[in-house]
Amino acid sequence: MGNEILNSIPESEYNLIRHHLEHVLLAHHHILHEAGEKIEFAYFLGEGLASLVVITRDGRSVEVAIVGHEGIVGTQLAVGLHRGPYRSIMQIPGNAVRIKSDLLEEKLSQTPELRLILNRYVLIQGLQIAQIAACNRLHEIEQRLARWLLMCRDRVDSDVLPVTTNSWRKCWARDGLALVLRPALCRKPASLKTCAEP
Repeated sequence: MGNEILNSIPESEYNLIRHHLEHVLLAHHHILHEAGEKIEFAYFLGEGLASLVVITRDGRSVEVAIVGHEGIVGTQLAVGLHRGPYRSIMQIPGNAVRIKSDLLEEKLSQTPELRLILNRYVLIQGLQIAQIAACNRLHEIEQRLARWLLMCRDRVDSDVLPVTTNSWRKCWARDGLALVLRPALCRKPASLKTCAEP
């Protein structure tokens, strides 16, 4: 499958960064970036799903965005920032190619198409974060769960989401997921498959 951003740039630009890309496997709950800390690498996911999470002072957390094979983890680097407000953590294991942050910044001056695509991705991700905030404030939990499932499905490009009910409970416990999860799974479309508990 590969990463859609890297697949969409001209071959000449890809060749400028190709030797700096390192293939990595990313396990479940692997932290890619910690909020407020220096971003060491940008990750172009090929498979899997990363959550961008805000951590509050009292230790609570909320997912504000997800990234799959369509994007990049480390968008701040595209606009010259070296730290970000989110923890980036793998929710579905997968793989990626990563590049050191200083190398990416250096190469962006030589790769105008990549720079343009990353700038557009930063804008679109910001718009999605705003839309998710509105959805979380205005919609019932069933609608929010449906949005989350569809966004995850788009980013992993599969009808199988390898997320256990236990993982969902951790993400959605405060929102009363237990009240809707069982009925929602019972009436799920035939094309959406879920994973059994380990």
